[in-house]
Amino acid sequence: MKDQKMMMLLSEEKVQRKELIITKRRIPLLKDYLKSQNARRHVNAINRMIYFYRNYETRFEIKRGDVFVVGFEFECGNELNGSHFVVALLDSSPISQLVTIVPLHSAKMDKELNPASEIYIGEIPGVTNTKRAVAIINQIRTIDKRRMFDKAAIEHFNQYSQSEHYVDYAEIIAQHKFIFRLTEEQYKKIHIAVQQYVFNGYIKH
Repeated sequence: MKDQKMMMLLSEEKVQRKELIITKRRIPLLKDYLKSQNARRHVNAINRMIYFYRNYETRFEIKRGDVFVVGFEFECGNELNGSHFVVALLDSSPISQLVTIVPLHSAKMDKELNPASEIYIGEIPGVTNTKRAVAIINQIRTIDKRRMFDKAAIEHFNQYSQSEHYVDYAEIIAQHKFIFRLTEEQYKKIHIAVQQYVFNGYIKH
């Protein structure tokens, strides 16, 4: 009876509907996502990941502040694509296949950033790059750990696992993948920026 009353109340409430507006671009994009090279690259990337998912599991720990490279193989519109450094926002245990990350990109110090969603974090210890690292706060996402492994890594694991010297999956990762770490000050800067962005919709500088 209580549920029926609740349903009646919900049905009586006015539902706010937002108008969906789609307009034609004034200047067409140069990229064509459905033709030739882009389409083949996307299909090949998917096939590699499907093969990897079927044959391997990821059983390793990632700590918040860890920095590593992942592949965003195919973008839609303004999403990231290609390989990017990312920083782990939260700890991820060995039994979890997922890790929440903040993407990074490099930029010269004199380059103007988006003040509402990007922050400089300085040079990453151990990463050889003449440019400064920038955290893209508005593109936080949760990814599968297997995004850390590109075509070369997958081929390497396949050959290594079939050899007599195969010992442990963690050892394979240690041999093939480097993980860097932010300083405590750098991680704290990202953490504060994320909190501000989530609650305010922008970063307070």
